[in-house]
Amino acid sequence: MISASCIKTALCIKRMLRILGAFGLTITAAMAGDAPSSVTFNRDVLPILQKSCQGCHRPGQVAPMSFLSYQSARPWAKAIKAAVLARKMPPWSADPRYGQFLNNPTLMQSEINTLAAWADSGAPEGDAREKPAPISWLDGWTTQPDVVVSMPEPFPIPAQGVLELTDVTVPNCFQKDTWVTAIEILPGNRSVVHHADLFVVPHKPGVKYGEPRAEPKERDGDGIAIERVQNDDRLRPLRGIEAVYVPGTALANLVSTVAQS
Repeated sequence: MISASCIKTALCIKRMLRILGAFGLTITAAMAGDAPSSVTFNRDVLPILQKSCQGCHRPGQVAPMSFLSYQSARPWAKAIKAAVLARKMPPWSADPRYGQFLNNPTLMQSEINTLAAWADSGAPEGDAREKPAPISWLDGWTTQPDVVVSMPEPFPIPAQGVLELTDVTVPNCFQKDTWVTAIEILPGNRSVVHHADLFVVPHKPGVKYGEPRAEPKERDGDGIAIERVQNDDRLRPLRGIEAVYVPGTALANLVSTVAQS
């Protein structure tokens, strides 16, 4: 059977899992250097936003504001500067002392300098002829899936308050051993999904398929969960995990040498 865990923050969603027979990987690299002396949105800022921000900062996604155009990004110029200088955005929690990651969205210092200089200079728009072509963002599956496993019912999300990690178990759709080369989790409403994890777990007697289950957690004064994980079991939450959805991520590609059965 397949068990999925997720945190969601508002309204209602329906999550879907896809299993693909093909996969691909694209790596985008940024050029190093200092911020240009004269920074404009169209020539200097928009390429950075396209590469590192618009995956979440566009209509229908989890970010609260859109950075697709000058008109939508201009009011947030000072907030953008503050967020990148503090390295709060783009969000990335991995410790750089422990390896390098292909999907690391962290901005280079030259990109941070450019965004800060743009805000400091009054956030000018610049020549429209210098802006790059808009990205054609996909709202559905990246590639047509071979198999789709769906949540049985939409999951209601309260408009306020804390929603605990919620598990929903759905039956395994495979009747025989099957090699899986790629997995993607597709929320029905991405604007309310913080993250979702997919686990493959053994069947347990008495399991109730399709019924959400949540375990309340002890929280501090700021509402942050107080974890009770033993020192010798810190990897327990990662065991058996097959795929993760967080805003802006691509599907999980498993090359032929590590495809999972």
